[in-house]
Amino acid sequence: MADKKISALTGASTPLGGTEVLPIVQSGATVKVSIANLTAGRGISVLSATVGKSVEGSTITWANSDVANVAFYQATNYPSAFIYGRVLDINAGSSNSGGGSTIRLLTADGNLAGSESVVIDKNGKVTVSRDNLAIGTAGKGIDFSANTHAAGMTSELLNDYEEGEITDYGISFDNLSTGITYASGRRNGKYTKIGRTVYFNGRIELTSKGSATGVARITGLPFAKDSTYNGGIQLYFYYGLSLVTTQPWAIIENSATTAVLKVPGAGATVNLTDANFNNDTEILFNGFYFV
Repeated sequence: MADKKISALTGASTPLGGTEVLPIVQSGATVKVSIANLTAGRGISVLSATVGKSVEGSTITWANSDVANVAFYQATNYPSAFIYGRVLDINAGSSNSGGGSTIRLLTADGNLAGSESVVIDKNGKVTVSRDNLAIGTAGKGIDFSANTHAAGMTSELLNDYEEGEITDYGISFDNLSTGITYASGRRNGKYTKIGRTVYFNGRIELTSKGSATGVARITGLPFAKDSTYNGGIQLYFYYGLSLVTTQPWAIIENSATTAVLKVPGAGATVNLTDANFNNDTEILFNGFYFV
């Protein structure tokens, strides 16, 4: 076969099959090596690559010896990339301009363009555009420990928020409720729980106080109070409370969802009892406590 310039050779068909051979010089001798064996046992440095189909189970060794396993998948209109490793740095900054860039995570809606789901700007601000930021594990939340805290601080984790309706407030006497009835829709309220603090309000209107006797309590608070900190209830409106000449209030009982109704007395507080209630007594109240 006559010698030819490379430019005169017929182009190879692609893709290569892997059995093709090339001549190389090894230890001073010219030997042949197959295309499939060119990189066997050696790492590859890639500055730019295009993946057309799928690559799964490949391994990339980073300069600092951290190892990440990389898998790329291409389904119809839904490309995905999975990177498994200890650290993944996405450097969107620009050392030339010093201005930095924005990282955008897109969610596809049946097309490759997608729409912004999460954006991290050059200053580190995170914007969630399409849905809520959901905490996936109970007890986890937002950690504010970077802030300066006061002496006595026990937690800087905001790990709960909840709000809702209360439809089963009630009145009991010594924790009994024999014969007590309520006006329709008049034993309700709302609550908001932020971390360990519960804020609430309510309304209770009787149509009969029943036949039970003893100390009066509000029942049906949304959560049991803890056993350490005090919690209180203020009655900002009341009607039909007999023998009450000073502003009544209530103390929430430890580890319970009940509160004892009281009024200030001579040198001490006095519990309200069945004797202070009528068949048409109505109270409106609000308060807070810790759980």
